[in-house]
Amino acid sequence: MSAPDPTGATAAATVIIARDGAGGLEVLAIERASGMGFAGGAIAFPGGKVDAADSPEGPCFAGFGGLDPTDATGRVTAAREAFEEAGILLSAGPPVEAGLRRRFDTLFFVAALPPGEVMLADGHEAVKAHWARPADLLAEADAGRSSLMFPTRCNIARLALFGTVEALLADRTPPPFVQPEVSGDGWLTIPEGVGYPYTRERLESVRRT
Repeated sequence: MSAPDPTGATAAATVIIARDGAGGLEVLAIERASGMGFAGGAIAFPGGKVDAADSPEGPCFAGFGGLDPTDATGRVTAAREAFEEAGILLSAGPPVEAGLRRRFDTLFFVAALPPGEVMLADGHEAVKAHWARPADLLAEADAGRSSLMFPTRCNIARLALFGTVEALLADRTPPPFVQPEVSGDGWLTIPEGVGYPYTRERLESVRRT
């Protein structure tokens, strides 16, 4: 395939929420409910498919005017999913009180945890949520104590390269358009040289649902 082809894929967005912990960079990881139609029981980041209402319209969406429409809509989706699944409101306003087989063409965003925000799993789509160092998430998966989808593992491996939120947000690596491919010798792969240290996984071990 000469170029990524999103034809037939459902538009979606995911947000990686990061904070500085005692041991370095930590990211918000959620465990999807086992009954979910996609990636049930897997460790993931807040996210989901784009809804028809996810458009940056109205006075509350300051700063969206210069964005590409697809990018702008993806940001709205990612922020909505972060609030629905983890109770974190990604906005410039005051913090909120605690309490509150398929193909996806997914935009990935990175955001620092806003001051005062408290994580709270929704108990429906996200049955558990916790802060963890990327290296620990990889170790848990390698030990068989958790399940990671291939794109999630690729992103976690990349996040493990950074020690602080400041370093992560300062990364100027151009965001690539990545579409996994199956090699002739039985590997699911993404391109080398685009910022990801984890680029392939044996096809028989890849989780598909």
